[in-house]
Amino acid sequence: MNMENLDSLKLEIEQHIRDNGFAMFRGLERSSMDRDLSINWDTLRFPDFKEFLAVAAAAGVKIVVFHFVVLAPSHIQMLQSNLDEASIERDEKRNLSRAIQRLKMYEGFISSVAISFDHGINTYLYSLSTAWQTEMDNIAERIEPFLPDFLTGEDENDGPVGGSFYSRN
Repeated sequence: MNMENLDSLKLEIEQHIRDNGFAMFRGLERSSMDRDLSINWDTLRFPDFKEFLAVAAAAGVKIVVFHFVVLAPSHIQMLQSNLDEASIERDEKRNLSRAIQRLKMYEGFISSVAISFDHGINTYLYSLSTAWQTEMDNIAERIEPFLPDFLTGEDENDGPVGGSFYSRN
């Protein structure tokens, strides 16, 4: 599910967590790549976070992890910087630069929210992001293949430098 503005939803989630007796841990983003045994909530068909938290309550969960991202000027600057370093054809670079500049209108707004909890060996994840966050992610993906190796963390001979991928998201 994509929305244009998650600011009011963030407040609603925080209030619901408090009102329903959960301890809220303000953690970092936990993605499905963090753990092998993670399960993502189907926010397309079931977008209501209250249903997700009802499952947590039924499972006896006491602590939920809450995370949100505010679009900062540094996010846009990093995207523009990567574009500047990329070896992309000039017209495409100009189009991507315009798309990046349009995203500036969202600076200071919440671009994604996530709730998660652990139960047994599994991590359960609920996340929503705005359409413009998805657009930013798509722009980053379009740029990445054209970045110099030192920016992607790739070593020509050994694969990812340091044994892991560098994410600019």
